[in-house]
Amino acid sequence: MVRRRAAGLLPRLRRAAVSSPGGTAGTAAAARSAGTAALAIAVSSFAVWQPWPVMGDTFLNLRWGGWPQGAVLFAPGVHTAEAGWLEDFPPTLARRLGRVAAAGVAALMMLMLYLVLARGKDQALAMGADVPTMAFALLDGVIAVSGTLWFLSWLRCRWPTHGVMLGKAARASYATYVIHPLVLTAVMVAFALVALAPGIKFVLVAAAGVAACFTAGYALTRVPGISKVL
Repeated sequence: MVRRRAAGLLPRLRRAAVSSPGGTAGTAAAARSAGTAALAIAVSSFAVWQPWPVMGDTFLNLRWGGWPQGAVLFAPGVHTAEAGWLEDFPPTLARRLGRVAAAGVAALMMLMLYLVLARGKDQALAMGADVPTMAFALLDGVIAVSGTLWFLSWLRCRWPTHGVMLGKAARASYATYVIHPLVLTAVMVAFALVALAPGIKFVLVAAAGVAACFTAGYALTRVPGISKVL
């Protein structure tokens, strides 16, 4: 179901990509696409949360409740990156989305406070087929889409270019995402016998872990065959 919803966003995003990004038509098309993605996240998340609540225990701690958001964001993200849709994202729309994201976060905090007071801390995120869960799912979708688009636009405006090192890191980002649990585990095991204060060890492991993950990820992108997948 999630795949079908995510795939259904692609035609809308193609139309948004073809439209003039800086004009009124392009802004309207981009806004419609963002709204469709937010609604897809809300609907699919609400459905998935019924058997698998957000904070519920799952097999291997897979957290199924967060997968709809990731799937919907991933599918349009791949297409928009290939089509160059975000290269000239309308600045006016980006600012509006930033305000929407901020309002969504404020509303989500108020909803969480209400759920804690009404249900108690332990049951606040016990998702069911009720109005608070619907509101939570809708805010989740709105914040995920509007916040992501605003943040990407903000980064592009301030750092429109990058050097060789950042280019390699960007190329390795997906491979790094796939293999980072294994690499981080190896780094943590390597530092386990080092006698240091916990705070110092955390800083060292974090720095070494990030560098090791991206190094391993970039190495994978250089392997024939694997590079086509990652």
